[in-house]
Amino acid sequence: MYYLQQNHGGKGILSELSLPRIHFWGKMRQNVDHMEERQAANEEAVRAMRNADRVSASRHKRCRATAVVIEGGKVLLVRDNGKHDFSLPGGGFKRGESTQRAAAREVFEELRLKTISSTRLRELDFVGRRASHKVALLVTTGRVHLDRGELDRYLWWDTKEELDVQGHVQRIVSGLRKLELL
Repeated sequence: MYYLQQNHGGKGILSELSLPRIHFWGKMRQNVDHMEERQAANEEAVRAMRNADRVSASRHKRCRATAVVIEGGKVLLVRDNGKHDFSLPGGGFKRGESTQRAAAREVFEELRLKTISSTRLRELDFVGRRASHKVALLVTTGRVHLDRGELDRYLWWDTKEELDVQGHVQRIVSGLRKLELL
């Protein structure tokens, strides 16, 4: 088998087409075909993972830094605008934030209380119906100034009194009693 090859002088010469060269280009085409098939499979896998992420995101629970502030044996509770039950102060984490720092930030943002010390209470962490709670005990200073944009009320709760509270409050208060913090 022969093919026309241009030489440097511009004249064509006939050269013998070697079988190894044909074999090489045949293998290259197979590799390209295989790579295209793998790329298509990878793209399909990525689409499937994105769809799975959307489904799991709808079931994913939010992680919440939950603050416990105790003063005179009473627990600080807050009520969100439009709600009827009370909860412990707290909220979401910012990137790289520890539980204690997030809880202190949320208490300051919502109530304008400054944290002077904090203790992480890992033994009270749990996954609730709506959120995963990471708990910190805070010692604060200052007077409460309610953030009316988010909350409509706060109170210092004597846990022996009946009050409409969210489920996480009862669970954490029960843990505080076991730890003899209440």
